[in-house]
Amino acid sequence: MLLVQGRYADAVEAGTKAIELGPPSSTAWNNIGLSLLRLGNLAGARSAYLRAVEISPELTVTRFGLGSVYVAERSWEKAREQLEYVVDHEPNNSAALDALAGSYGALGRPADAANTYRRAIDAGAAGRPVNYALAWSLYQADRPREALAPLQDLLRAQPDDAEALMLYGHAQSRLGDATAARTAWERAARLDPGNPSVELARRQLATSTATASGAPAAGAPVALEAAAPPPVVRSAGPAAPKAQAGAERTAGAPPGAKASVAVGDFQVKAAGASSVIGDGLREMMVTTLHSSGRFLVVERIDVPGLAAEQALSRSRMARPGAAIPERQMDVADIMVYGAVTEFLAEAKGSSFDIGVAKLPLSLGRQSNKAHMAIDVRVVDVASGRILASQRIIGEADSSQLAMGASPTVHGSAIPLSLGMYNNTPMEQAIRTCIEKAVTYVDQSVPQQYYRHR
Repeated sequence: MLLVQGRYADAVEAGTKAIELGPPSSTAWNNIGLSLLRLGNLAGARSAYLRAVEISPELTVTRFGLGSVYVAERSWEKAREQLEYVVDHEPNNSAALDALAGSYGALGRPADAANTYRRAIDAGAAGRPVNYALAWSLYQADRPREALAPLQDLLRAQPDDAEALMLYGHAQSRLGDATAARTAWERAARLDPGNPSVELARRQLATSTATASGAPAAGAPVALEAAAPPPVVRSAGPAAPKAQAGAERTAGAPPGAKASVAVGDFQVKAAGASSVIGDGLREMMVTTLHSSGRFLVVERIDVPGLAAEQALSRSRMARPGAAIPERQMDVADIMVYGAVTEFLAEAKGSSFDIGVAKLPLSLGRQSNKAHMAIDVRVVDVASGRILASQRIIGEADSSQLAMGASPTVHGSAIPLSLGMYNNTPMEQAIRTCIEKAVTYVDQSVPQQYYRHR
C-alpha cells in the first residue's frame, strides 16, 4: 500500500522489515526493487530484483522490473534477455513489448524493433511515442514506405510535430519524392525554434537548395540522430481519435502557444459508479492536460486552499518579503466539464486463481472486459458558449498474469481514489477515455485561444 501511495522510501523500509522477519519473499524483494527504481536508485533496484529472480525465476513481473532497470542503465543486451523472457510468457504484454522494441533499436536491430513495436501496438500500446518509434525503426530498417503510415497518423493528430515532419520528409526523400520532402522540411523549419529537428530541417533545406534542381537528393538524407526516440520503458497509452470533419484545428496557432484551461466538475450519472470515480477522473484530466504541453492549466480543485495560502503570505506570520500581491490569479479562457454516463468494470469475463506453495502470493489468469463512457464539454468562459461536446468511449480486454500480493504498476499510477482498478481492464478503459478526451479538447479548441506562453 505504501508503494501504491507513492511513499517509496517508506515502502523500502517496510519491505526490508518483512524480509528481516523472514523467510525471504520474492514479493517483498520485487516491491523493494520497484520502490528503489522509482527513487532513482538503480543499483539498489537491480540488486533487489536479482534477489527476487533467484527466489522465483518464473515471475514475469519481476523479470520486467529487472529489464526496466537495465533499460535505465542502458545495458541493452541484459535488458533484451529479461524482456524477451517476459514476452515469451506474456505475448500480449504491451509495456514489455514496447521496452523490448526500444532495446532492439539500441542494439542496432531496427527490423526487429519495428516488428516488435507493431506487436506492442496490436497488444494495446498507443500514443505518439510508440508510433513515432515504429516509424523511426522502419526508416532505419530501410522500409521508408511503411514508415509513412504511422507518420501520417501522427501528423493528423499533431500537424505541428516538427520531429514527425522531419522524419516524414526523410522518408519521402528516400522514396524519391523531392517535393513532398521539401514541403515537410519547410514546415518543420517554421516550428518550435528550440527543437533540434528544426536545425536538421534548415541544414537539409540548405543542402537541397544548393543542388541544381533545387530539391533534396533522394536517398541521401541528413542524419537524424537528434530526432531519434530514446529507447525507454513506456506505459501503454490509449489511441488518439481522428479529428472530426469541420472541427477548427490548431495548426495555425503560433509555435509554442498554449490555451488557458481549467477543469470543472466531473459528474457521475452512471449506475454502479460512485462520486469518487468523478473525482479521480478530474484529477487525471488535469494531469493529462498539463502533461500534453498544449495547455496552461489553472487550479480549480482547491481554490480555497490557494486563497488561504495567499492570505497567509500577507499575514504577520509570514516572513518579510513573502507577501503575494492581490489580483494575481489567472483566469482560464476555457472550462472542460465531464460526466460519467456508462461504467461497467467487468462487462464480461472469467478467471481462476491458485496459491503458490511457500510464497505469500497467488497467481491467476484473468480474462474480462471493461467499458466506460464520458460526455465531455468544452465551454468558453467569457460567453458560456459550448465550443464542443462529445461522447468518449473507453474499452479494454485483459488476459494477463496477475500477482495477487504485489501492487506493482507499470507506468504512472492512477489516482488513489481509483486504486481499486489498478492492473484491471477498467484502468486501461479509464486511461483510454482520458487520453481521448484530451486529444478531443485539443482538436476542438479554435486556434485563437492558443495565445499564452
